This record gives sequence, structure tokens and C-alpha cells, in this order.
Amino acid sequence: MSSQLNFFSVPEDGERFADFFARKGGQFLAFKQEDKVVRPMEKIWFEDGRWPHQVGLVPIDFIGDVAYREHGIAGKYGLDVTKSWVIEYDTGGAYPSTPNVLHRSRFYAVNDYFASNDMLVTKSDTFKKWVRNFYRAFKKEFLRKAGNASFITYTNACLDWMKETNAVVDRPALTIIKP
Repeated sequence: MSSQLNFFSVPEDGERFADFFARKGGQFLAFKQEDKVVRPMEKIWFEDGRWPHQVGLVPIDFIGDVAYREHGIAGKYGLDVTKSWVIEYDTGGAYPSTPNVLHRSRFYAVNDYFASNDMLVTKSDTFKKWVRNFYRAFKKEFLRKAGNASFITYTNACLDWMKETNAVVDRPALTIIKP
């Protein structure tokens, strides 16, 4: 079983997200494909302004429960979201190849999974409760619904950006497109 929270945000939300997460007793961890080193971060981007390959949100109590997996390319690693006691944070945003398209952001956590021997591995109730409480508090502090689609949520900064640029959500609600 897993849980996720999908939403639209803009890069300007990043500082506020980092402050929120610190208040909730967690740590941002960044992962580079070249190694298995966990890099605790104050912010969700590197000093040169680049986004890391992956971002994990880890409660301090579970900082030692981070697993990695090889990406099918020798020497390229990533966070194993299934086995790790983390919330994966897909920052979404605009990509250089499509600067007028804003991709949806997502938090994703795995609560239970089947190991290679077909045994069910269940993460602790403490971790599951932390994830539920994190999602609930994040929604309350940052996310708003707008328009007719009640399943789509946005940050206030994203709604302001949409209004200023006349951007609209695409039909499957995966991106926002600026004309």
C-alpha cells in the first residue's frame, strides 16, 4: 500500500516548504545518481540552483532507514522509495525543454510492500501516522481547490501565477500550460 498527495506549486513555494518541513521534525535528503551518499539539505536545491536527482523527506527518527537501488545503468543509484522510510518529493515545475508547461508536484510514500520472498513488509505505525499527519498539515497550510475539479489542489502562489499568465490546467490534470 502507498499514499500520495498531488498538487501544483511554483518554485517560489520552495522556501516555505522547507520551513514547514523543518517545523514537522524532518530532514530533506538529496540524492545524486553517481553515489549512495545521503546529503542532508537546508533547502531543496543545491547551492548552484540546480535541483537534485531525487529529494526525500525523512522524519529524524527514521533517518537510518534509507535504502538505495541501482537504476539499470552501472554506477547510477537512486532512492528506493519502496524500502525506505521516506516521503519522496517530486518537485514538479517547468523543464528547460518545455518552459511554458508547469508539471504537477507529488509526495509519495510506501507503507507496506512485498519483499522478494513474497513476504509482506509493513512499516511501523509511527511512520504511517507521521506520513498521514504530514499530508494533513501540508494540505491545511498550503493547498487550495479552485474551479470545478475538486481533486486538483494548488498553492496560493501557483493560483496567482495562473491568473497573471492566463495559464490553464490540461485535461488529465498533469500539467498547467501557459499560452
